[in-house]
Amino acid sequence: MKSLSLLIFIFILASMSVKPQWVEQVSPTTNPLYSVSIADNSTAWICGRYGTILKTTNGGADWTLEGSEYFQNYIHFFAVFAVDDMTAFVAYKNLSPVGDVTNLFKTTDGGQTWSVVFYQTGGDIMDVKMFTPDDGFLYSSPLNTYWRFFNTNDGGNTWSLISTYPEQGPVEWGHHNATYISGSEIFFGSTTGNIY
Repeated sequence: MKSLSLLIFIFILASMSVKPQWVEQVSPTTNPLYSVSIADNSTAWICGRYGTILKTTNGGADWTLEGSEYFQNYIHFFAVFAVDDMTAFVAYKNLSPVGDVTNLFKTTDGGQTWSVVFYQTGGDIMDVKMFTPDDGFLYSSPLNTYWRFFNTNDGGNTWSLISTYPEQGPVEWGHHNATYISGSEIFFGSTTGNIY
């Protein structure tokens, strides 16, 4: 009986020792943040409202604001993908009066400069993922009633439309970052609770 009690006690101690620990990070912004992507144990990128892009290269101990002259107050970033500390992608939705436009930006110098690598009038980029440094995938909310899927084979510099299926359901749109990829299978969720 004593040995059983000792085993239970050891199990409880072991369980307590592996409990997840959360540490609040100090952010250099008060803007809402919408998406995070982790490249490795040291590097992560976050994006959010009003053109906000943050990066850490020391595991979250410090965060820096990254951006350029492109990013004005009407640009809201809803999806980010971190390749490494120098390369990342951010997708934005232009909510200004100039029109319904969605773009994908890429940086290769740690966020100092950004270039447009994808442009679409209408729709909204829901998520972007890179499987390898060259190969990646993005999809947008329905445009003309069909979901739109794109891929890249050159590091995200150009994107090709690969599919416009399935058809959008009634009053159905995408959710940003609601994507899961396992091998060759891609899953995403919608505002109506559907999983594709």
